[in-house]
Amino acid sequence: MNNIFEWNGPFYRFLEKIVDLLLLNALFLISCLPIVTIGSALTAMYSITIKMARNEDVSIVRGYVAAFHKNFKQSTIIWLILLAVGIVLYMDYYYLNQYTGNLLFLVKVSLGLFSFAYLLLFNFIFPYVARFENSVKDSIINTWKIALVHPFKTMSVLMITMIPILTLWISAYSLFFLLYFCLFIGFSFFAYINTFIILHIYEGYEK
Repeated sequence: MNNIFEWNGPFYRFLEKIVDLLLLNALFLISCLPIVTIGSALTAMYSITIKMARNEDVSIVRGYVAAFHKNFKQSTIIWLILLAVGIVLYMDYYYLNQYTGNLLFLVKVSLGLFSFAYLLLFNFIFPYVARFENSVKDSIINTWKIALVHPFKTMSVLMITMIPILTLWISAYSLFFLLYFCLFIGFSFFAYINTFIILHIYEGYEK
């Protein structure tokens, strides 16, 4: 029992992990402020959580900054594509409420499929860029292929991602809790949890 609280014991390692996630979350939020850099921030965050999940020695600040600069161009292009598509999807849902034509069911099904493809790409593309070196086009195509080949693990990642979104609808108290949680550790925490599942998928495609 005493071993739990010893130096380098389970309790110490747990606290160390929490501190790392707090720092990583702060770096992520700061580097997201220009908005256009959100893609690079996500890639850099996953670069660190991948190393954390694999128990590799990593300097949070230096590792994050290095990954941010290394993948800046590609991640920014991907993020701008996702942002543009997300705006189009939002407008489609907005106008869908006003559509009463005969093709309403077909339109809903098509929009649902596009939304699902969008969620897959958004959740898996940045960890992919953090792990593999490909062109933007190949990264997008490979992300979809890999995600669809592993449906159960893919759905697990999507469900974890949906937790904070569903929390918004519970009550005003849950909304405030989520805001504080995300402000301090939420983004890095959920990325870290998802990383274990995503790593298990991507490790099968590493050379």
